[in-house]
Parts: sequence; C-alpha cells; structure tokens
Amino acid sequence: MNDIFTQTNNNMKKLLSIALWIFLFATAVKAEIFDAYSIGAGISTFSILGDNPAQLPIIQNDTAKRFVYGGSFDAVQSGFAARLTMYKGEKIRVPVDIDFTIYSSGERYPVSGLLTIYYWHEVHNLSIGSGFYYVLTHLDWAKTDIYVGADLRGNIITRAELTYRDHWRNDVNRDTSYVVNRKYGAFRIGSFARLGIEGQLKSKLKIDASIGVGVLNLFPRDNNRGELLTPLRYFEKKEQIVPVFNFMLLLKYSL
Repeated sequence: MNDIFTQTNNNMKKLLSIALWIFLFATAVKAEIFDAYSIGAGISTFSILGDNPAQLPIIQNDTAKRFVYGGSFDAVQSGFAARLTMYKGEKIRVPVDIDFTIYSSGERYPVSGLLTIYYWHEVHNLSIGSGFYYVLTHLDWAKTDIYVGADLRGNIITRAELTYRDHWRNDVNRDTSYVVNRKYGAFRIGSFARLGIEGQLKSKLKIDASIGVGVLNLFPRDNNRGELLTPLRYFEKKEQIVPVFNFMLLLKYSL
C-alpha cells in the first residue's frame, strides 16, 4: 500500500508543477491572447461503459463464461478535479484540467461457516488535459452558457494493487492478508467529448457542470501488460479500449 501512495504522491507533484507552469504561462499571455480566465475545483466521477473486463468481478462464479480476473469497478468511481479556463470572446473556452480518480472496490466470498475471503482492488489515475469548448447558446434569464467541446488527456495509471485476506471465525487474531502486485503502471492518452453548462452565481463566482463520454486509452496500448484496469494479467491477450462516462461539477472563480 505504501508503494502505491508513494507513486501517486510523486506523480501528483509532477502534475502540480505542470499545472503551475501552465497557470503562469496563461497569466503571461492573457493580455495578448485571452480576454479573461478563471480557476475552479470540485468533484469528478467516472463510470466504465460497455463490457470491459474492468467491470467484471475479480473472481467469476459463472462457469459458462470465459474466465478472466476482473477489475470489479462496476460502480461509480470518485475523484476530484481542478480547472483553469481561458476565455476568448463570448464563444471560445480553452480549459486545462487536472484530475485525480480513485478506482477502488472490494469483494467478499463466504467459503464456509468458518472461512470468509476478502479481495480489495485499487488503482489511481492522475490525468492532465486540455481542449476546446464552444458556447452554443447563452441564456440571459439564467446568466448561463451551454457549451460543447472535446479534450485530450494524458492518464498516469498507477500500479494495480490487489489485496487478499481470509477471515477465520475460530481464529480472529490470525493475519493472512497480503498484497499481490502483478501489473506495472502505465501512461495512456485519452479523449472526451463534453457537454456542459456554466452559470454565474455572483459577480465572480460561477458553477460549471458537465458530462463527458470518452476513452481512457486511445494510444498507446500494451498487449503484453493486458487490460488497463484489472489487477492480474493471466488469461488476458490484449488491452481493450476502456470507454468511460464522466460527470464533473466545479465551483469557479473569475480572476
């Protein structure tokens, strides 16, 4: 567990350094290129779409299906995001985002009246990206812009960590937990199409809500590593595309 947090902390420092550089650069060119900009932060959630193995249980019980070790990420995965938005006129928006998503899940398997087995799978995704948004319409009565756009993201996937523990009712002090590390980290380029709404709350305070549909791993893909968001590469012959749905809610401040 310490290794995965150390790796995440190191990647976070790198991304924060990049974000700071981008912010300073945007500040420097604001007067020449952009009319205004804002900074914001909030929640960002991801759901895996389709039949990617990342959604399957870690251990399958259906003998009629081809056996694979799934990621168990069949629920909404939570995270947070920060965004620098640069404005050009009334229609053009250029965002720069940093996201940190925690993919985590747990499974419980009762084996007998005395034995229960637990699995815990966790992967972190740090991403930074930029894109182009265009305002479709402005609602004067609500002081709100409706926009569409697309963005490109670099995703740093930390090493998958699978923890195993068995619990014996007749020996509660027995420690049988251990961590299985079978997959190294990865870097992937992904992309999203996005629809959003940005409304003004006060003179400089805005709220930005958007949904996005995209892919985490457009390129490169590594078939030797196997699937992107599963803990073990046994029985995996290739890395399939991971389609995802993203919801983002940000509170923004105009500078």
